Amino acid sequence: MTGELGIPYYDKPPTYKKFLKNHLIPNKPCIIGQRFTCTWKANKEWIVPTTNVSTEILAPAYKPNYKHLCQQYGTAQGQVAQCNKRYFTDQERIKIENIFAINFIKEADGKPSQDYLKDLHLHKTFPADEFHTVPDLFEDDWLNEYWPQQKEQDDYRFAYFGGHTTFTPLHADVYRSYSWFSYVCGIKKWTLFPSGQEDLLKDKHDNSVYDLRDVDPTQFTKFEQTKKIEIYQIGFIK
Repeated sequence: MTGELGIPYYDKPPTYKKFLKNHLIPNKPCIIGQRFTCTWKANKEWIVPTTNVSTEILAPAYKPNYKHLCQQYGTAQGQVAQCNKRYFTDQERIKIENIFAINFIKEADGKPSQDYLKDLHLHKTFPADEFHTVPDLFEDDWLNEYWPQQKEQDDYRFAYFGGHTTFTPLHADVYRSYSWFSYVCGIKKWTLFPSGQEDLLKDKHDNSVYDLRDVDPTQFTKFEQTKKIEIYQIGFIK
């Protein structure tokens, strides 16, 4: 955890009263250890150990079990975001069927894949498959209590699969809601900006930063004034 602003880590999940007071009401993030997720079915069936042992500090110990994913969820449909193709403030997306029948994350011809499977509705598509359980702290879910009852509205429970060169452009969560995120395998870097800095993330034409990995200081002249939180979230460790 780096940056000018730190956020608390809980090895043991806090009580709901403490979570409500210190995080939910003031809208402040926190990190909670694996006790919430260690019994998940996904952490037992979705992953297999990596075969190549790396000396790097941030080296994933597990990788997706594509054989199981293909057998269990191969009929699911989803969207692949093409991270090398910008579409306004997002990325170009294509719809695919049998999403796990192809390993779109696998490197081809020695080049890392830019395809990122996003917003996959596994919970909605396979409601009988209890591959995860919602932790007690997050059961008070107003968004998913309301929207699924409305016509033509989707749920907001997503699964993501992407390689190390994939990314999501700068954004705010849907409906400016609260989100919780658990990582099953791999490593994900998060860059969080506290509210009130929106103007620092825009250029003179009111365009927002798109890719935080490559910000042009001549275009976004106030970007260096931002205060941010950077976190590396590591997947399940047995």
